[in-house]
Amino acid sequence: MKCLAVPILLIAYRRASTTSQVIDSLRPLRPKALYFAANGPNPANPEDARLCAEVREVVAKIDWECDIHRLFRTEHLSAKESISGAISWFFENVEEGIILEDDCICDPSFFRLSEELLSRYRDNSGVMQIGATNFAPHLAVADSYSFSGYAYIWGWATWRRAWNHFDLGMTSFDERTVRNVLARRFARWTDRRYWFALHRYLKSGNLDTWDGQWNFAVFREGGLCVVPRVNLVKNIGFGSQSTNTTSAGAPLADMGVGSLDFPLQHPAKMTIDARADDWVGDHVFGVAKSCATLHLKMRIASLLKPKWKRYAKRVLGW
Repeated sequence: MKCLAVPILLIAYRRASTTSQVIDSLRPLRPKALYFAANGPNPANPEDARLCAEVREVVAKIDWECDIHRLFRTEHLSAKESISGAISWFFENVEEGIILEDDCICDPSFFRLSEELLSRYRDNSGVMQIGATNFAPHLAVADSYSFSGYAYIWGWATWRRAWNHFDLGMTSFDERTVRNVLARRFARWTDRRYWFALHRYLKSGNLDTWDGQWNFAVFREGGLCVVPRVNLVKNIGFGSQSTNTTSAGAPLADMGVGSLDFPLQHPAKMTIDARADDWVGDHVFGVAKSCATLHLKMRIASLLKPKWKRYAKRVLGW
């Protein structure tokens, strides 16, 4: 079998079991280059040193000829700093590549899709990523893929030229800029209000995530993100050890996984599939709920330190 030429970044922390499963899923592809980034143990968690050590030992499972690069942190960083920092490290070394976290198992056809489209759109700055996720396959078009204005990060590929727009601290997003960006991006006021509230939440520093900031970078650039016709990834990380996807019973934990046929049928027009994006906005991000409730929830959360936010989530079921 031909070895996968596109470099892969695998980001891990303390889940050796899921990390091992991701590596097992890569074995048939035999990627030539693997970048392995692991966060350091949290001194506040007595079990972290052992769990993090177990994750780093998983690299021994790579039993095919592979150029392995390691970023094993000695200090513990927040999830947003650790993950975004790992991606920046990756793109200091490569021009383009595939990014997987330690809980994303992708169908083999995703890697072939990424390989073809990284080449096809390499010099097209309007395309900012290639994703494995399709939250709304029931709305799929006849083509092999469509375009979204959202950036889904359960298995994705991109270029250094796109990641250069990322701004973790949202330092370049004042409120006037954000209002203008959202007015261009969204026709529905509910979407604009939701993302404006999320902007304030991200700017507060109390939301330990990085993908919201990546989405804002895509919004600002008017970027397009490839969505495959069928969902090509399963997230196996739902549960108590996860930073954000803590509910094992969540609907997104049981998404079906399909496979793409080749050769690819490319879309005739490079435009956002607004119908699918509106569905995702309503059913995944939740903008169809009471906008006032969402706005109030995020405003309250933006004022809470992480410890109290976790307590509020547990007590209030947020």
